[in-house]
Amino acid sequence: YQVPQSPILVKYGRKQFLEPMLQEGRIRICPASFYNNSTFLSSIQDDEITHNFFIPTFRERLSGQAFIDFQGHRIEFGDHDIVLPVVCPDYFLVSLCDHIYYRMPTDFDADAALIIRNPSLFTQRVISHFLALHPDWEPLHGPVIYYDPYQDYTKFKDPEMSKHFGYSYQREVRIVLRAMHRVRSTLQPEFLKIGSMIDYAELVCA
Repeated sequence: YQVPQSPILVKYGRKQFLEPMLQEGRIRICPASFYNNSTFLSSIQDDEITHNFFIPTFRERLSGQAFIDFQGHRIEFGDHDIVLPVVCPDYFLVSLCDHIYYRMPTDFDADAALIIRNPSLFTQRVISHFLALHPDWEPLHGPVIYYDPYQDYTKFKDPEMSKHFGYSYQREVRIVLRAMHRVRSTLQPEFLKIGSMIDYAELVCA
């Protein structure tokens, strides 16, 4: 396959699902909580709602300490580092990659890849069709920011657009829709029909 020189987005998956996406623009958009599933492959399974940061305590542990006093509170860490969880409300997520990489078909159990040659048009159509159904939601889109949970505290701006640096090889690009109000029901996967993508995308099959 001759990779286009211009920017692309790539969706790896099974041909049976990617063909309708190409022909009809039929896209399944899932809540972030959907991916926290132990039956998924390790490259897909992740808690997208909770991001854990860590304060190392090895110096204290080497000196025999098992706790620290912080702002009048005793924090006991025992034999572990201190965990600082950042939890955000559930949101909708469309996940793609910005390159073709040999490891990805295996990681995503894929026998096909949808190559999108007009990322801006695709992103605009996904967002506009979603907002037509849910006008009180806020869109975010762009490359994922990968962070080191022991060091990159300041890089963490939008948790929905952030991921542990262990996944950085995936070079993920996201379209995120997050509620601007409190959601009182459990989010469920939805299907969007954004129109045929034949004019600006192509399907490459194993």
